[in-house]
Amino acid sequence: MPNEPKLNSKVLRNNISLSSSHFRHAIRITTALLLGYLFSMFDFLGLGHTYWILITITAILKPAYSITKQRNLLRLYGTITGATIAYIILHFVHINGVLFAILLISMIMCFSFLKGRYFWAVLFMTIYVFLSFNFLNPGKVNIIFKDRVLDTAIAGIIAFAVSYIVLPVWEHTQNLDLMKKSAADNLIYFQSVISKFLQGSFDIEDYKVKRKNAIISLANLSDNFQRMISDPKNQQKKLEVVHQFVATSHLVTAYTASLSQYAKNNEQYPEIDAESWSRKIEAEMQQTSTLLNGNDVTETLKMESRLEPEDSSIEDMLLKRKTEIEENEIVDRRDPDKISHLTELKNIHDILELIYDVAKEQRKVIEKYRSEKHATPPQS
Repeated sequence: MPNEPKLNSKVLRNNISLSSSHFRHAIRITTALLLGYLFSMFDFLGLGHTYWILITITAILKPAYSITKQRNLLRLYGTITGATIAYIILHFVHINGVLFAILLISMIMCFSFLKGRYFWAVLFMTIYVFLSFNFLNPGKVNIIFKDRVLDTAIAGIIAFAVSYIVLPVWEHTQNLDLMKKSAADNLIYFQSVISKFLQGSFDIEDYKVKRKNAIISLANLSDNFQRMISDPKNQQKKLEVVHQFVATSHLVTAYTASLSQYAKNNEQYPEIDAESWSRKIEAEMQQTSTLLNGNDVTETLKMESRLEPEDSSIEDMLLKRKTEIEENEIVDRRDPDKISHLTELKNIHDILELIYDVAKEQRKVIEKYRSEKHATPPQS
């Protein structure tokens, strides 16, 4: 293919290296398969169909420990449940036509669930495997049941041990990069939204791209955190701090999305001191990114984050509105358009305050993250 990159020595060296996650996974799966093959050569358990050990190892061993652990459990539970159901079916149903129909349905259901519902996929896979072997060699259901369950359990133990011991990949090693990406994309997302209040124009297509990037980065960060919870306790480094960062990232993205609702319409809001709010909030977000990159925050950013937006006119309008209501002059003096505009101004002001407060909280979280990192003794 003309657009396919050519294999060269540099690419080969980069991939055949312990720094490559693919190479580390290749070593793990090779080790696990060798152990599975050696185990299958022993006859002390009287196992048949020992190739199921190798098939199961290949199916459940994944690059990340947490995913391997999850698939391991789903495979074991699905196999035991499916084997039990298949055993009951073969015990009570002896009509080949009915068994063949169940086999076909199980195959269809297995491949239908394979991508999104692994437990159900394994369950139906086990049923159709049992029925298939029953057609090939009737009356051997007890042997198939024992072999299938034991082979799966053995493969699960091998896969779990190898993923834990042989060049493991822990989720906490990816936290920093994902936090950097999320913080940077949230900043760009906010800048694309606040541009409407600064310039009076709004590029909807550019906004959609920035929003998509922010959401994708947030999803990757959240998924990484969820996987880290499944890692061993001693590998859940700075779990609380990472959790706080994920939570504040969600809030920043959500509040920015709320602000964007007012940027999409044609209404203008000159009463909002957008310039000061933009500098103030961006300064907090930039401090977070600076800290994540291991740099020191400049005094300029600190001063920018302390700016006080001049939105006093909004407070005056709200006070005037409150006075009108208290004086019962609302019926004579109320203007629906002005009331609606005032409500929008109050909402925008509140959202900007929320974004700033959360951005400030996130910056404090990262300061704590850095202090804990520097306080942690180097690992041998």
